[in-house]
Amino acid sequence: MPEIRGWDEESPGAYWHYRVRPPNLFKPNSFRVIDITDGVKSTMGKLKTDTNGTMVPQNVMFDKKKFTLNEAKKWLNDHKQLIK
Repeated sequence: MPEIRGWDEESPGAYWHYRVRPPNLFKPNSFRVIDITDGVKSTMGKLKTDTNGTMVPQNVMFDKKKFTLNEAKKWLNDHKQLIK
């Protein structure tokens, strides 16, 4: 997966991945995967620079059985607040 924000259009496995932030910006062992809605999950974590320890998205994952890549892109475009 690239180190910059964006889609991994060649995602192996069962999910399309959209990277919001590189994993090296996060505190070790702070990652949690949460369900957003049916077929959409997000890896959340605590940024090293955030003294409050607020959980923010590191990536968003779309189940390939429920979303084509274009459908995932449209869903994320319609839910931009998730990746701020």
